[in-house]
Amino acid sequence: MEHTGLDVALEAVVTRAAATDRTPPLGDIATMLNSPDDLDAAGGLMSGRLGDASRDLAHAMRRLVHGDLAGLFDAPSTVAFDPSSPMLTIDLSRLGGSGHDTALVLAMTCASAWMESALSDPNVGRRWIAYAKPGT
Repeated sequence: MEHTGLDVALEAVVTRAAATDRTPPLGDIATMLNSPDDLDAAGGLMSGRLGDASRDLAHAMRRLVHGDLAGLFDAPSTVAFDPSSPMLTIDLSRLGGSGHDTALVLAMTCASAWMESALSDPNVGRRWIAYAKPGT
């Protein structure tokens, strides 16, 4: 049900954002997940109690926007990926080494998914992706 809750929240937020021609920030999705009645209403008759079932997910998403991970994922990217450039470097070195690597793991996951998605375009040509452990 958490997956359905996230899907319903994302669809509702994207639909609202389309009216203003903007990409919805993660905070909008977290807000929707933290509004059980709105989530249930957006899910329709088949949703059951998505708001209650998605409570843990709502708290996890809130952490990305207002908690210790705020500032990493709650605004649009400031960089546009250019698949025609000869090289792209993503420096995540400031995120590691504190003994609390959650931010680093999330940033690496998002960065690699973003790059691999962009590079899956058959018109881009062959590219290499190299990952280096921070500090190496």
